[in-house]
Amino acid sequence: MDKELELEKQLALKAGEIMLRFFDSNQQEQTKVDGTPVTIADTMINSLVIEEIKKHFPEDIIIGEEESAGSYGAGRRWICDPID
Repeated sequence: MDKELELEKQLALKAGEIMLRFFDSNQQEQTKVDGTPVTIADTMINSLVIEEIKKHFPEDIIIGEEESAGSYGAGRRWICDPID
């Protein structure tokens, strides 16, 4: 689990950089299919998590609030709720 923990730490730092870039700004919100708002930072962080996990653990599944990746039935599952 050392490899996973190191990746999680790196992702947290990168996600923090994205959050700070948009913090206290008038970032444009988008709307999900269900009509709820989603921020640019949310979608950027969700995409970052998917990209990095797939690079290091290609068999794993990422279930994200904004986007998901992987084939069910294979690998572990990572849950991503970017900013919440």
